[in-house]
Amino acid sequence: MARLRSTALSLAFAILAFPFPAAPQLPELNWHKDVKPSAEKAEALSSSDPTVSFLMFRELYEGRTKKPTADQKAWLEQRMAVLKPKALAVLRQDFEVASQALDYRGMIIAADVAERVERASIHETVLGLLWDRYFSLPPLISEPALTSMKKKIVSGAEGAPQLWKVTNATATPLKGAYNTYSPVSGPLVPQKGFRLLRVRARVENIGSGSDKSYTLWALHGVKRLLSVISKTTEPHRWLDTTFLYLVALDGELWPCVYASGDLGSIQAGGSGGQAIVGPPRAIVNGSGMDVDVFFSVPEGVQEFRLLVLGSAPVALTQTP
Repeated sequence: MARLRSTALSLAFAILAFPFPAAPQLPELNWHKDVKPSAEKAEALSSSDPTVSFLMFRELYEGRTKKPTADQKAWLEQRMAVLKPKALAVLRQDFEVASQALDYRGMIIAADVAERVERASIHETVLGLLWDRYFSLPPLISEPALTSMKKKIVSGAEGAPQLWKVTNATATPLKGAYNTYSPVSGPLVPQKGFRLLRVRARVENIGSGSDKSYTLWALHGVKRLLSVISKTTEPHRWLDTTFLYLVALDGELWPCVYASGDLGSIQAGGSGGQAIVGPPRAIVNGSGMDVDVFFSVPEGVQEFRLLVLGSAPVALTQTP
């Protein structure tokens, strides 16, 4: 396993060092006015940030804003075919670096984005077909590595990066459903055999630097669109319900299912087990926010800790 990981990492570094052709200027292909700025930005990033460039081109290719013409589609396929291997190499390198640093959050983000890139087939072109068939890197060895790292983090592994300071963490058991007072989401109803736990805490960004540029692509597509609410040019980390868990005594992680307050949900499902869509928040270094979130947990499990990915689990004070 170690040899396979070493070989994959060496291949990733080799791809990063490979002299890819210089990115051409965006060709004049009658781009729609609502699409051209994104296409120009993606092309400008193609050399310095192939991961984000690839993902942006893929969205243009899928026609979420405006369906591309045949010529535009052919050009986008060519660009993605060139960028995909380099994007995956960057993500593999970041995954390995995060693993060595005991950075569980960084590993999850890199693995989730890599899966998104790997799923994006580019076989429509001859170059893409050759890459997909003969030159694709083996998938990230993510599951075993993530499982092993999760065990270390929930047990309070020393040396793991502490990006967040979590204080005043309280848990309030709820009886039955929770009324969100939202005509969109409706009441939050736990599934049979589960109960709702309301958790409040103060979360502060005590780290340095910023998240990777591709971090938002690890989130639900709607969440990424909603991120414009709090985008900033200052160094920051993204705080989102996706990164919040309760840790049971057996090490099992239970995800957040609803949020109110500044992480408040804009769209919600009908049961405590469904994912909820709300805006992620850019937390500038040295600042923080109060979170008010809900978890659906098994009725027979009583003790939990709050885990904000990028920090150690903290004890919860029970409140009535």
